[in-house]
Amino acid sequence: MPKQKPIVGDVNEFKRLYYDEVKPTAFIIKHFGWNNDMAVYRFMDRNKLERRLIKGVPAWNLGKKTPLSVRKKQSIVAIKQGRFRKERNPMWKGGFYIDKDGYRRINILGKYPLEHRHLMEKYLNRKLKKSECVHHIDDDRLNNDISNLAILTRSEHMKLHHPKGRKFGT
Repeated sequence: MPKQKPIVGDVNEFKRLYYDEVKPTAFIIKHFGWNNDMAVYRFMDRNKLERRLIKGVPAWNLGKKTPLSVRKKQSIVAIKQGRFRKERNPMWKGGFYIDKDGYRRINILGKYPLEHRHLMEKYLNRKLKKSECVHHIDDDRLNNDISNLAILTRSEHMKLHHPKGRKFGT
């Protein structure tokens, strides 16, 4: 393997060309007589110099595939700035999901309560008791219209769904 030339150069001259005049790395390579662009970054690493950024992307990476470490940093910044929250996120599905039992759960401050219980609580202006069940009159678990919902006790709800009792009910 050929031995690399030592990377030498004036730090102040480099700073003037790289930061102040924003010269491309190809110009800096020719100016200092280095082999390739990696010499620029090795020189910067040895002298503890920051790489310049253009719109959050390092200048050395423009037009190339962004490395995973840079993408992670960019996504963390974007999340903190709110660029990918809710509707702005391409994966946003409206702030709800259908659970394994077929009920819609909605996002309220990071928690996902059952939508029909939440709507009934808002309609009544109070929290529902644990002994109260919200019954879908038409048995469609996704139809959460207030006219389709009724409050029942647990025993009333069981009798409605299992009229012959739990042992013999359908």
